[in-house]
Amino acid sequence: MNFPLPATPFAYFVDAFDPVILHIYGPLSIRWYGVAYLCGFVSAILLWLRAAKTGRTNLTPALLEELFTWEIAGVLVGGRLGYMVLYDLPGFWADPLSILRVYDGGMSFHGGLLGVVLAMFLFSRMRKVSLWHLGDLGAAVAPFGLFFGRIANFVNGELWGKVTDVSWAMIFPKAPLAEAAPTVYFESALAQGLANPRHPSPLYEALCEGVILGCVMLVLFWRRGGALPKARPGLLSGLFLILYAFARIFCELFREPDATLFFGISRGTFYSLFMLCAGIGIVLFVLAKKRSTPDVGTKSGVSDNAGKNE
Repeated sequence: MNFPLPATPFAYFVDAFDPVILHIYGPLSIRWYGVAYLCGFVSAILLWLRAAKTGRTNLTPALLEELFTWEIAGVLVGGRLGYMVLYDLPGFWADPLSILRVYDGGMSFHGGLLGVVLAMFLFSRMRKVSLWHLGDLGAAVAPFGLFFGRIANFVNGELWGKVTDVSWAMIFPKAPLAEAAPTVYFESALAQGLANPRHPSPLYEALCEGVILGCVMLVLFWRRGGALPKARPGLLSGLFLILYAFARIFCELFREPDATLFFGISRGTFYSLFMLCAGIGIVLFVLAKKRSTPDVGTKSGVSDNAGKNE
């Protein structure tokens, strides 16, 4: 089959980055995706330690580091298991060991969120720390991980958007050819199987879920000495769920569904609707409660012994 070349063959940016930074041995390598997770985790612990230093939490640095370990486990286990169950259940049943092949990619934010919630719940019970406060701490730093993760998705050339003719469209060589849509053909696309210009949806998500949501969360968490999360523990958690759900649902309008649809909508939108309902429920519950005494860590609100690892 012969394909005509356009007059300006390099009019679109080609997302053809190498996802591997350094090969070590066999499947072992240093990848941008792993570096993105590392950047998100480091940003989170640094912000938490700063919060402890400025009185926005009474959890000690030692306890925050312990919480950090629990959160990492929740993100990684929940994210991977969530992806296999929520997006690739047939593949998981056919090959359960595929869950260990993290180097092939595949992490779910919704699964990671459930893993983090479970980790926070267990940590709260073990260390007698306010679950609402832990949720607010998580909400303040989650956009960092979302931002770096979406940038890594872009570098990997995955989670591409729908075919479009907007001037900022990009070529995702790994994406399948949509023959009914306008197509750009040139050497780099031909070498990798042809591709259509598409919305750079990972960048949309990095902006909405990472930058914009992150700015809102940081302002609410930091302004006036952290007055809002102290006076209304849990409110920041609920707002995060609501705003993330709106951001994700908006971005799903431009993203090519990466799994079969539920009730005519993408799975990302479907799962985000549950987040939206949960967030609204939390906000209404928190606002219905009487204003509490400042809660910056312990269930009792007393700070003298807060965060001690006994």
